[in-house]
Amino acid sequence: MAIRFLLPNIWSLETALTASSATTGFPVTNTATRHILEDWRSTGLTAEWVKCDLGSALPVNAFVMWCSNLRVGDSLNIQANDTDDWGSLPLNISVTITAGMVAKELILVSLTVSPSRRWWRVLMTATAHPDGHIRIGRICLGTYVEPDRDYDKDFDVEDIDPSRVIISATNQKYVNELPSFKRIHLNFSKISAADAVLFKAIRDEVGIKKAFHVELDPANNPISESYYVSCISGWRIAHVYGGQIYSMPLVLEQEQ
Repeated sequence: MAIRFLLPNIWSLETALTASSATTGFPVTNTATRHILEDWRSTGLTAEWVKCDLGSALPVNAFVMWCSNLRVGDSLNIQANDTDDWGSLPLNISVTITAGMVAKELILVSLTVSPSRRWWRVLMTATAHPDGHIRIGRICLGTYVEPDRDYDKDFDVEDIDPSRVIISATNQKYVNELPSFKRIHLNFSKISAADAVLFKAIRDEVGIKKAFHVELDPANNPISESYYVSCISGWRIAHVYGGQIYSMPLVLEQEQ
């Protein structure tokens, strides 16, 4: 399978999020907002953690952390337990930070076992980090949704620069610089009725109002071809061949 969506994302109960520390103005609830540039920042560098109480044991097989400033050599552990006790852990996954993760500020871990646990914690230590704090922009925790039918052939990634050149009253030019982002074009044709139902479920979950994590090529390029996006095209599912097969174009836009 060459595309998968991380849905549902259960790291979203803001009242259930806590942290070892937080810099003023950068609370842990920022790890659950739509915008990955609204980040949490610790006050220290050693044994810092963010934690989520899901309220009940829920299955999880995917962990994603966007806009982290962790570097190669730093320590990160994904931990889970049935209670808020972190002495003896049934799940404690040590993650090796790679250069690819650092370059894209993305840490992505697929859990080979889908454990159902209530409490989840990310424990981090950054060695002599020049920022003086650990930063996380967004955490996604949950399960993958994988349609049987992949998108057609290749995907198209468009680089968008929304900056504008403005001319003043005296005919002087200056630039209103804005952050660039990516727009991704996908097309699904000859999808089955079962996949049409799946895409309708995704539509109902996120619509155009929620951002989500998508992996376009998880088997070959899980880091470089992963994006935090929202859907800007709607979810137009067309009936073809007498309603037995469906098609759907999809346009995703990178969130900031």
